[in-house]
Amino acid sequence: MGAGLRNGGRELYWLQPDGTMMAAEVSMGQTFQPENVAALFGTGPMNATARYGVTADGKRFLVAARDETDGPQPVTMVQNWLAGARR
Repeated sequence: MGAGLRNGGRELYWLQPDGTMMAAEVSMGQTFQPENVAALFGTGPMNATARYGVTADGKRFLVAARDETDGPQPVTMVQNWLAGARR
């Protein structure tokens, strides 16, 4: 599901398969040393297409996942949306 780093590479984020966003402080030396591992919040079960991002301060997250429980979902593409927003 991927992993993300912040704080100069000293904090690691990852999504567990059950949808729990996790965080750990890390130090790199001769070995990888995770410390203070914590569950941050739950997002519900994820699949392999789940993606996420975290702000530089680690206070906001964006999690995007495709829900496959109801089958394929339609996709809407909006082109030139900025011109419509100016009206």
